[in-house]
Amino acid sequence: DGVPVWTVAPEKDAPSPPNILKGVSTCQTSTCYQLLVAEKLQYEYPDVSVRLHYPNEGGVGQGGIVIGLKDERHFYAAIVDLAAKKLQVLRVLSDQVTVLGETAVTPNPVEWHSLRMNRDTIISKDVIEVFFDGRLMLSVQDQTLGLGEVGLVVRGQSPLHFDSLHAVPLFSQRPTSNPAAY
Repeated sequence: DGVPVWTVAPEKDAPSPPNILKGVSTCQTSTCYQLLVAEKLQYEYPDVSVRLHYPNEGGVGQGGIVIGLKDERHFYAAIVDLAAKKLQVLRVLSDQVTVLGETAVTPNPVEWHSLRMNRDTIISKDVIEVFFDGRLMLSVQDQTLGLGEVGLVVRGQSPLHFDSLHAVPLFSQRPTSNPAAY
């Protein structure tokens, strides 16, 4: 219920000029999620980070990162809502949205904020951690969704600017150091 608009626009003050990604959602409800998927980036244990800017024009921005994405109705999301000063980790399964964790945030006095979301396994338990402005804000356990794509999300009636998206797998088959020289 709303038309997502994702556009690339020039921004000389961006963390990584010359361009930024502008996400605008015209949804009338706060349970409407507009996704932009980074195709072919499928990870079971991703580490995803992005820079966020909340523009003054047009309303209040709500959005962030998605991981474990199967389709537009099955994913995890880390959503920052600066107007309400809160951060949520959500699990979306079909039409059911579950808040796995929620906490208050005090944003740093900067134009561009940092958001990082990763999923790791510790002793057979899957843990999702979310960092905002460099601080660990939430750590939740959930094993419902596994391998999936990553991307960005805006929620409700929101404009939000993104820059510097990075996604890597936490586990790889590469050795952590070069082989011994002997």
